[in-house]
Amino acid sequence: MAGGPQAATALSAPALAVATSLEMFHAFCLIHDDIMDDSETRRGAPTLHRCLAHHHRAGRSTTAAPRLGISAAVLVGDLAVAWSDELLHTASLTPRQLQAVLPLSDVMRSEVMYGQYLGHPAPRVRGTLANAARGGL
Repeated sequence: MAGGPQAATALSAPALAVATSLEMFHAFCLIHDDIMDDSETRRGAPTLHRCLAHHHRAGRSTTAAPRLGISAAVLVGDLAVAWSDELLHTASLTPRQLQAVLPLSDVMRSEVMYGQYLGHPAPRVRGTLANAARGGL
């Protein structure tokens, strides 16, 4: 979080839970983005799927370890987005606050997923989503 741990102490418990929820969503985005882009590093360090592949390489083939790294990282990313949702829904927000924030969260999630899809390098992928949106999958 910006400002470090001292800044977090000034937040109310619900605000801290919402901020943590957003950070978990961000972690999900970065993990999945690194997999989709086949990134080697993030901020100068190996990406999660590369670390997990390296960790699990003993006794596995040269193709099995990277596949396991990717699969495990996808699950970690999925867990991060599930925890993000749980944190938001259990943040002790008032019903009015929750009613205000949930639509924003839904739009944010949809826009991130759609943006990732549109950023996929395969040109035919872009038309597939538009076709699916029209019910033509």
